[in-house]
Amino acid sequence: MTKKLSVITPVYNEEGTVQECIKSLRKVLNEWDSDLDYEHIIIDNCSTDKTVSIVSLEALTDSKVKLMVNSRNIGASRSIYRALGRASGEWIIPMLPADLQDPAEIIPEMMDRTGSGVEIVYGIRTNRQESILLRAVRKLYYRILRKFSSFDLQNDAGEFVLISSRICKSIVATNDENPYVRGLIAQSGA
Repeated sequence: MTKKLSVITPVYNEEGTVQECIKSLRKVLNEWDSDLDYEHIIIDNCSTDKTVSIVSLEALTDSKVKLMVNSRNIGASRSIYRALGRASGEWIIPMLPADLQDPAEIIPEMMDRTGSGVEIVYGIRTNRQESILLRAVRKLYYRILRKFSSFDLQNDAGEFVLISSRICKSIVATNDENPYVRGLIAQSGA
């Protein structure tokens, strides 16, 4: 039996990248499993460019593309959190970035790792395009965060992660006004 997958992409003024993101995900998933039932939830954070128009046109020709539009800019984390409440898949990717810094090509490998009690599959970044200073600050931030947290945050993992619907429901049930999605995922999987 084929599993349903929900993929969430938060956007803000992404007219230059969002269409390529949609096409890339479609191509990757169709090549991996042409019968895969999936939805691509694009949640717009009150863009001022043509992002909403582009996604609307894609949604007209592809029922797998779903558009949510925030009436104001609430930030990426809160957008992801809102979209998690709408995700209907057995498996969910909370964030596939529109600029594809985390590539859609990894999703089939992540899906292949599900089964036998696995509820979280992290996409680990092995190469970041950032300065040495930013990398050092990031490393220090996560070291401090792990020291004071009651749960373990995976190194070099962001919201590009595959979670089960049980983990998703657990996160949504927190009813968090200012969600730290990465932390909520780690905490739910503990």
